[in-house]
Amino acid sequence: MKKTICMIMAHADDIEYSAGGTLARYIADGYRALYGVMSRCNSGWTVTAEKGGHYVPSLEIIPRRRAEAEAAAALFGAELYYGDLLENYYVQRDGTYLTVNFAGWPGPDDDVPKGVPFAVGQGTGDWPDSPVVQELADLLIKWEPALVVGQQFQNKNPDHFCAAMILHTAYQMARVKVEIGPFWIPVSARDDADRFPPVTANRFVDVTGHEETCLRALACHKSQGGWLPKSQDGMRDKWRKWGELRGCSSAEAFVEM
Repeated sequence: MKKTICMIMAHADDIEYSAGGTLARYIADGYRALYGVMSRCNSGWTVTAEKGGHYVPSLEIIPRRRAEAEAAAALFGAELYYGDLLENYYVQRDGTYLTVNFAGWPGPDDDVPKGVPFAVGQGTGDWPDSPVVQELADLLIKWEPALVVGQQFQNKNPDHFCAAMILHTAYQMARVKVEIGPFWIPVSARDDADRFPPVTANRFVDVTGHEETCLRALACHKSQGGWLPKSQDGMRDKWRKWGELRGCSSAEAFVEM
């Protein structure tokens, strides 16, 4: 086991929203860190001051999301892993939507990116033989992390649940070959008991003093509204509530799987 930490989630900005303070804390404590994004972030969703949240063609958003992830990882001082999975729908140039199924993308190929959709990556075939799972297992074997942090999944985004399952499967494969630390899943808020699946936090990290690093990284995700006061204030509120429970100014919570 090495003095490293691996955080690997579905989308660029998922780390900041669920565990960015923890990532900043571990890096400040001398850990080498991996900032992992499983997908190309191709849904087309974006946020602007003029129009608020809306969709643009996926081919427009893909390079922007990657550039934002590169900037955020550099701000944290982490190394970037950027995967090739595809989100569960795609906005074509003419504004029409394509929705993935377990057989892949429907419709013509001229406006659809090549790759493996999340649902296919986690839901078909034998997982030990999945190229996606094997790639992540090899990555964990290389890093031998003292801590692996996966995807928060207590919401309606199917990519999040798939990402958690994919990484945990890779984790189980990797830990047979090398010594690896525990696997944590973020818990977003203290009132998550009403969400499915209900989980109770059993691991906490004091992130006091590391909030601004996370917020600056979140602001790198301009296409997702990470710079908006509402996004920033929501993070501060989450940290404060967990901190109150743990007796510190700011904290993040996890469940060890």
